[in-house]
Amino acid sequence: MSLNGDYIISGIMGAGKGTQSKKLADAIPGAVHFESSSVIREFIRTHTAAHDEIGVIIQGYIDKGELVPDEIIIDKIVEPAVSKILEQYPPSIIFDGFPRTVRQAEWLSQKLARYQRKEHARVIHLTLAETPGEEEVEIVKRRAENRLVCTGPEPHTISLDQMSSSGVCPYCESSVEARRDDMDENSRNRRIKEYTENVLPALQCLEQTCNMRTQRVSGLPAREAVFNDIQKALQVMDQEVMREHAQEYRVRI
Repeated sequence: MSLNGDYIISGIMGAGKGTQSKKLADAIPGAVHFESSSVIREFIRTHTAAHDEIGVIIQGYIDKGELVPDEIIIDKIVEPAVSKILEQYPPSIIFDGFPRTVRQAEWLSQKLARYQRKEHARVIHLTLAETPGEEEVEIVKRRAENRLVCTGPEPHTISLDQMSSSGVCPYCESSVEARRDDMDENSRNRRIKEYTENVLPALQCLEQTCNMRTQRVSGLPAREAVFNDIQKALQVMDQEVMREHAQEYRVRI
């Protein structure tokens, strides 16, 4: 199975978006991992250092726990960054945690269509329960209390049960620390609310309005098992495309 194509990896906090996005990007030569939070943080850092007011404005929204308006996220940050990537025609772009609102979803669908990439785009919705609700929220809370962040050159999350006996990252032996937003209950609740009120509608928009192929995959198993399930889900979507193309061919003849 060829993994070339663009992928949107989304889901509730703690479902493994970053881990699985990185694994997918590593599996595709030349793929670009577009991690929206990192792009936004770098934008704030560079513009604040340059004494550009926009960096301060964005940081102000974040500090108050408010969503940065779409017109800023899209026009000032994502549009220039994604356009630069698309102009290089990479075999695959992994959109990690983006889009997060309906307007962002509509923008991304139109952008990929403009570059004739939409037909080959796939959406993976990582979940922690069969249906969104209290069960998934409780799992999120347990996972948040059980995960740490590696402080090495390529930051990633690890669970407490993966820790080495020496108390360092088992993969690169860098130090680890708890995520501050995981430990803060208000921050957790805000992120869960954002997922329910904004990310879920964005995913529904991608599937139902933008007609982008979508598969739900459980993020509960071990990371390798989840990645295998993602590959199976992608294969299912590819088979659907082949059947549709075969049907269209039979109709034409």
